Amino acid sequence: MEVDDILVGKGVSKRGSSDAAHIHGGDGLGNASNFLPKVKVPKNPLKSSEVITKILKKFPETQVLIFGPMTNVAHYIQQYNSLPISRVIAMGGALRVP
Repeated sequence: MEVDDILVGKGVSKRGSSDAAHIHGGDGLGNASNFLPKVKVPKNPLKSSEVITKILKKFPETQVLIFGPMTNVAHYIQQYNSLPISRVIAMGGALRVP
């Protein structure tokens, strides 16, 4: 099964950030994407900030749930905050720490 009606944005990479794939898996979701339908990624995807802008124009009360790196949402807020996100919900935690 392939899903082709989901907006996919090109992520923002932060230089110098460490990779936590050993904790969160290669997809940032504990490799849960192995069990989900495949998403058709366009050859020239929009930037993640452009995807956020497009969604907020259509659905101004959009709430964002973050359960991985927050770089793309942070970049949107810093650079493209012409349309405010009504609510950001972040899941976070730590592994192997007291």
